Amino acid sequence: MELSRSSTPEAPPQDLWSSILDSVSKSRSIPSKQILLLGQPSTGKSTLASALLQKPLKDEHKDESLSDFAIGYDFADVRDDADEGKSTCHTLARLSVYTVPSASPSYTSLLPYFLPPKQSLPHTLVMIALDWTRPWSFIEELQTWLQWVETWAKGDGSHELEMTREEGRERCE
Repeated sequence: MELSRSSTPEAPPQDLWSSILDSVSKSRSIPSKQILLLGQPSTGKSTLASALLQKPLKDEHKDESLSDFAIGYDFADVRDDADEGKSTCHTLARLSVYTVPSASPSYTSLLPYFLPPKQSLPHTLVMIALDWTRPWSFIEELQTWLQWVETWAKGDGSHELEMTREEGRERCE
């Protein structure tokens, strides 16, 4: 006994597609902000990232040298406190944290691909973590990181990027 099958699959209900499209449109309308966390190994970047994202520190990050294989990434949705306890919470923004394990060019050369300055400069906060067990290294580390940040922020030197940088300067004044 052979069962005949339709040659075309059944179309999903219209409600499903509407809900998928609504979900995608809502997620794209959420503003996104980034934190770029720079620092040498064992400066507490993972601890700082978990505190910023309000997430517990994972066991594999307790020894930062184990996670220094590439650029770290994590995110959290910032929700409205007024919605706490309700079944639906409104997401106000998405906070992404990028962690750079060291000033080595093998890491820093990857960052413009993750955070192109033209798009991300107005929405990115740069933080530099220093090793407080070695305070004599502060000035050298700060110079290294600040030179890299300046180079990253200059990007390709386009007029559009220069205008973005100038707008940021004006907002800070």
